[in-house]
Amino acid sequence: SQRPFHRTHTLFFNETNSINIMMVSGLLDKFTMLKQCRHGAASLRAASRPGAIHVMVIVVSRGDVCDRDKTKAITQGVVTQLRSEFEGHVDIQERFFLLDCRKSQSTEMVKLRRYLSQLKKEKLETVRKYPSLVQPVTKKLLPRLRKDPATKLVKKTKLAGLVESEVSVPVFTSTGDCR
Repeated sequence: SQRPFHRTHTLFFNETNSINIMMVSGLLDKFTMLKQCRHGAASLRAASRPGAIHVMVIVVSRGDVCDRDKTKAITQGVVTQLRSEFEGHVDIQERFFLLDCRKSQSTEMVKLRRYLSQLKKEKLETVRKYPSLVQPVTKKLLPRLRKDPATKLVKKTKLAGLVESEVSVPVFTSTGDCR
């Protein structure tokens, strides 16, 4: 979310299956940390394609010089607030990492690497499943939609109801946005 990088990194913001790391200092107060993280999440939301949901992992640096318990409490509050603000637009992970900057091979760094590797694996599995998830729905929906050839447009709610009945997954987020 650092402003100088915003212009150079917008190319990456429109990737549908991206995993974004939000680095913030553990020395920040809650207001400043929230402001920086909100800016990063808003940048992702603004630059993304419709239907794209980016993953954001918050990583807190300076864990070696900050009050760890206080920083964890602040970060947890920031994560909770951001998750509610950006629901349906940016998948802000509940898990965050507090890194000790003096050690490159700390246990938290190892946990972060493993977590990012797992997120990548999950993203790739989801992408590979798209054709198999869409095919049965398409086979059942197209004949229903073709029954009335004069109808060129289908209401969003009708289509959502048909899709939800086939895949048993809510199509709309709590804010009314289509997934």
